[in-house]
Amino acid sequence: MRPQPLLTRTTGGLVVALAGTLFATWLGAQDPSPAPPPRPEPEPAEQDPDTPIGVLGVRPSQRKTLEQGLLGTWRLERFVHPEQPIADGDVVGAALFAPGTLSIQIHIRTLRPFASGPDFYVQAGIHYWRIDEQLRLSTATVIGHSDLVGPMTFEPAFQPREFEVLLDGDSLSLTRPDAARLEFSRMEVEGFPEQALRALEDARANKPRPR
Repeated sequence: MRPQPLLTRTTGGLVVALAGTLFATWLGAQDPSPAPPPRPEPEPAEQDPDTPIGVLGVRPSQRKTLEQGLLGTWRLERFVHPEQPIADGDVVGAALFAPGTLSIQIHIRTLRPFASGPDFYVQAGIHYWRIDEQLRLSTATVIGHSDLVGPMTFEPAFQPREFEVLLDGDSLSLTRPDAARLEFSRMEVEGFPEQALRALEDARANKPRPR
């Protein structure tokens, strides 16, 4: 009997095809080309540092502009009180805004009915200050005293106050919650005044100053 072949033509073709597939798969596994790099994560959108804050939508740049505009020395021109009129000539004062601290002093002269002479009042102190998110001036006492509303008293530390601010060039208006208003004009200080120099010379010479 003739022996049967191990592979027929048909089965031989299948084996060859299978071997080719396995070889191609092995070649693919040996592919030396590098894998594509991963896609970079999208960068988060940059937040605008001047984003409006608070109910009124005030921008940080507005607060900074107002703070910078307040720096310097201001002369009190007028004290407008809702209940007690004060003549312009009967009030003097000054405010000095430095970064973070405010020094203010107010002198008032008033005439009471049937009084034999004028009454004098003073309020003065040094305060912390800031412009808040609604562009109001907030202050807190460092040291202060006042007799505007009674006997002379020393203010407790961190006594708070708030003012609505209106800054227009060299004019400044500070309005309290009770509607009392302080009106200032900017003082341009250029060196030591000549009049002050003469006063010093008179004091050194023990000359009485004219009043």
